[in-house]
This record gives sequence, structure tokens and C-alpha cells, in this order.
Amino acid sequence: MMARSRADVDALNHRARTAALADGAVGGPLLAHAGGRDWQTGDILRARRNNRRLRLGESHLRNGDRFRVTAAAPGGLVVQDLAGRGRLVLPMEYLAAHATYGWAATIDAAQGATADIAILLARPGLDREHLYVAMSRGRHANHVHVTGAPTGDYDHKAPVGAPPVATLDDAVATLQAAVVRVGAESSAHTLLDQQHTAPRTVPAPPPAPAPAPAPALTPAELRRRAELQHAADTIWRRSSPPPTPDRGRSLSR
Repeated sequence: MMARSRADVDALNHRARTAALADGAVGGPLLAHAGGRDWQTGDILRARRNNRRLRLGESHLRNGDRFRVTAAAPGGLVVQDLAGRGRLVLPMEYLAAHATYGWAATIDAAQGATADIAILLARPGLDREHLYVAMSRGRHANHVHVTGAPTGDYDHKAPVGAPPVATLDDAVATLQAAVVRVGAESSAHTLLDQQHTAPRTVPAPPPAPAPAPAPALTPAELRRRAELQHAADTIWRRSSPPPTPDRGRSLSR
């Protein structure tokens, strides 16, 4: 089982383990409690970190390896590799920090993995890259279950205005939207090419600032300005020469 968000994966693992306990696939005494999880015979475990000191067949423990818990061991658990590479004892320190239930995984963690039947929980906002990975993990069948319930998980938020998934048509519309939604980030070369090919526009100059309005004058300032103007007119009249008569014009009536 796969989902985009870790919150959905945790919920799927909880439901799967509850079903396994109910039908007897997981049972027996408690073998260990580590990382906030109970481990019993039959539990499916997923490793979440490489560890070269823990040998497994001709290789070592890798992130994403899946195991079935078979027994307790001094200071850890005996687990059987689901890929057929043998048994391994996982120490308690690793169980506490780097182990989780393995019935479900994020789509990113499932890249490269194969199963007989793959099941995807899809929400609005899923992109085509993750949809392709999830729907190509199963050898014999790939199933998708679509829900429109909102999720607060940071890496899988529904787009604004996404309709609720209530009918088959709604589910089909959600998957159609996922097929055309691109989630991959563009490389630096692609972004540079887009910048070089995009039409260049010269930004318009900013508008000139409007002239500041003249400050209002008080009555006293207006009187002072009138007095100065009157004095200037008086000085100009006194300094100007008197007009001379036009000698070329007769003065007789």
C-alpha cells in the first residue's frame, strides 16, 4: 500500500496491523516495544536507514528493506527478509530509531520496489510523477482508491477549490487532474533556457512625482507681501525717467 503523505502511511499501517491481529497473521506474546511500537510474531517491518555493519546475505541492511518478525533475540528481534536474502537480528537501538511498520510506504519510499498487487491511496493534489510510480509497482494488479478528504500534511495539500470526491466521476476527475499536474522541479539549465527564450520587456519608467502644492499663507503674510509689492512699485516709478513729448507731432488743436 502506498500514499503520498507520511500521515496517510501511518494510518494505513495502523489499519493493516489491526486487520492482521484480527485474523491471526500477527499474534503471540509481545516480543519488544521500541520506537513507540509493539512488535509481535508476524509483524511486517520496514528499515529506514542503511547500516553496513548489519550483514544480510551478500550485502548489508538498506533503507527500504522489508522483513517479517519471527522471534525475539537478546537485545533485539530476529527478522526474515521478504526478498529472500535470509535472516537478520535487528538490535533494539536500530528498532527504536529507524524501524517502522511495513505494510504501507510513501510513494517516494516505494520507488524501485515491486509487489504482486499494489494499492494507492490518492488525494486531490497528486501529481503525475507520483501517480506513475505508484501505479507501476504491482506485477499482477495496481489499484487506486481516491478520497477527497483534506489533509494537513505539508507535502500533499489539495489545491484551492478542489471539489470533494463523492462519486465515480469525481474520482475520475481527480485522477485526470493528477495526470496533467507536473510535480517535478525544473533543472537549472531548463530555467536558464526559459529565461533566454522568453520575450524581454523593458519596464516603463515610473511616473514623475506631482508638484507639491504651494503652502497656504496666513493673513499676516499676505499683508506683508502686499506691502513689499507696493514699495517695489513706488521705487520703480521714482527711478524711471519722465516721458518725453513726441516732437514730430503737432501740439496745436
